[in-house]
Amino acid sequence: MDLLTNSLSDIYRQLFGATGKLLKDLAGSAEGTIIRCPLTLSYAGDDLYNPDSWKLPYEPLISVTGRNVIIRNHILKNREKGSVKELWSADDYEIEIKGIVSTSDRTKLPEAEINRLRWFFEVRRTIEVSSPLLGLFGIQYMAIENISFPHTDGYNYQAYVIKAFSDKPFLL
Repeated sequence: MDLLTNSLSDIYRQLFGATGKLLKDLAGSAEGTIIRCPLTLSYAGDDLYNPDSWKLPYEPLISVTGRNVIIRNHILKNREKGSVKELWSADDYEIEIKGIVSTSDRTKLPEAEINRLRWFFEVRRTIEVSSPLLGLFGIQYMAIENISFPHTDGYNYQAYVIKAFSDKPFLL
């Protein structure tokens, strides 16, 4: 697999089994669809970490999963099947970001890009996000739970997967 001779859609298909769709092609129907669209990560820098903001290259695939926290109560001696559901609250959105970083020099790893992704993970604070898809869900911040760099054929590019939860700043 060669980043320079294969199309980006071919690389996404080979690495992740999907090519995604551009947001403008969906005409407002985003439910249940993996979408490839721009994503910018940012946070206020400090003495140790100071990447400020970064638009991820090659428009990564973004998946959003919502979940409600539902309490189920089973009624004793109930002749009907099922339970009484009590909607307790809405959970955080789960966010999965899959993408590729690369360098044009075929003899080098994309070290700067890998380190930049790693810094966003290691900072261990809320990351501000800007993306048309995440904006549809009102997501402006996320907390990164884990990041992985799966095996990627070739030397000058590297796949990554970020798993995160939506977040909101709270004043306590």
